[in-house]
Amino acid sequence: MLKRIINPAILVVLATVSFLAAVNLPAVAAKITTTTGISVVHKGETTRFIAELTAETGFTAVVLADPYRVIIDLADVSFDLPAGAGQKASGLIRQVRYGIIEKGKSRIVIDTTGPVLIKQSQLLPKKG
Repeated sequence: MLKRIINPAILVVLATVSFLAAVNLPAVAAKITTTTGISVVHKGETTRFIAELTAETGFTAVVLADPYRVIIDLADVSFDLPAGAGQKASGLIRQVRYGIIEKGKSRIVIDTTGPVLIKQSQLLPKKG
């Protein structure tokens, strides 16, 4: 969750990056992990980014400044998202960009409105 904490010297933001992974997929489909949805949930001083994946995959999430953003690197993930996905600002997120950066490596870039800290990043099984 991205949470805003006002300090006289600095604005600090806490972030949660969540990934929902589907389970019990056919063996053939499991070879290619696809991002099928992204969403941003903003509630009060908290903003959460969620990426929906068809299977579990490794990932790292880091925070960068100048410009402020969160970088999520994923192992070999394709993107099957509707046109304009990630372009709507919400809470502390200005926009989300994504793509394949090299063979076997994909990236999600979350542009933020200010400095952020990752409070939690996790891979969750898909509900239902």
